[in-house]
Amino acid sequence: MMNGNLEIIKRMKQPIEMEKIGRFEDGTLASCIIVQGIPGVGKSTLAWQLGRRWGKKEILQHFQLVIVLRLRDERVQKAHTISELFYHPDPDIQQSVSKWMARTLGKDVLLILDGYDELSSELQTGDLSIFARIIKGEELLRLTILVTSRPSANRNLYQLLCSIQAKCQYIEIVGFGEKEIREYIELAFEHNLQLKDGFNLYIEHCPHILSMMYVPINCAIVVELFKERKGKPPQTLTEVYTALTNTLLERNEKKTSQTTPVGLTHTECHELVVLKKHYSDLVGTIQDPAGLACSLYSREMICQSVRDEIQQKDLTTKVKARVIINAVEAQVTTDPSKFQVFMEVLKEEPSLSTIVERMSVSNIHVFGTFHNKMS
Repeated sequence: MMNGNLEIIKRMKQPIEMEKIGRFEDGTLASCIIVQGIPGVGKSTLAWQLGRRWGKKEILQHFQLVIVLRLRDERVQKAHTISELFYHPDPDIQQSVSKWMARTLGKDVLLILDGYDELSSELQTGDLSIFARIIKGEELLRLTILVTSRPSANRNLYQLLCSIQAKCQYIEIVGFGEKEIREYIELAFEHNLQLKDGFNLYIEHCPHILSMMYVPINCAIVVELFKERKGKPPQTLTEVYTALTNTLLERNEKKTSQTTPVGLTHTECHELVVLKKHYSDLVGTIQDPAGLACSLYSREMICQSVRDEIQQKDLTTKVKARVIINAVEAQVTTDPSKFQVFMEVLKEEPSLSTIVERMSVSNIHVFGTFHNKMS
């Protein structure tokens, strides 16, 4: 990452450690941090790392709360108010958070707006846009914000910033250096030294391929293509991008046909992500699948055939649990609001309290400590 004033960021840059993001050299705090970089260079990765490391009490401890919002998420883009912006499947938590933010005006809160360039021009700068109002300080005026964006959206972003007296820190992510590329290769091939040697020989003879690996996502793509093709990697940049495009299309088509109805993207349905993340934990925790099936059936979360299948004595508890979770996933895929119904049913069973708490915490990006901070 590179740090510098806006006027000289392209001419004079200096490295900045993650721990020092948000602080100027004299120790004063920035009220706004702008992180820019080309596609795939690691802006979103930085956003998530800041949130995770804050949650682990490693950095940014002068903030009581760190929130990460993915601006590409359709639910986020449709928000018009603070309450709508900070979504949580538990309406009580959502309401408490919104009231708390309104009462403190965002004091000691870092809001990370990841992907400003994903917004339409109207959402970037429009008078009615909640995002523009937040950046200009018209909403939550004591809030500290960090915005990640591709350079293509900088004009609109700087237009907003010029209208306010904000102490801004400008950071550019420049991607991997040669050291980071080598470290990535070591990790990627740590269990196959022969393949690693073959890969090093490959990039040595194809410097044009190595040159694109300074962008982290490209580095990952090239490594994966080498693994998939087992020693017969692409020799030109065109081959690399063609292979990437085909792979993405195939995977997207497969995922769409299996889990996603028309009009609903995977990034929109946080609830489905949470279910998949905790799938194994749920299967291992459910002790009374028959009772759970009856409760879910009464709430129209599963159909009668699924409930009847659970009653079969020749199925193990874990198999029955998998049948239940698969049926619930299908419901949540079609209607994400059903996730909350599922959570309410789980809360009725004391033995599932731990898994319910973990699922509730993980449903919002770095939203995990709201209860602790507000209590």
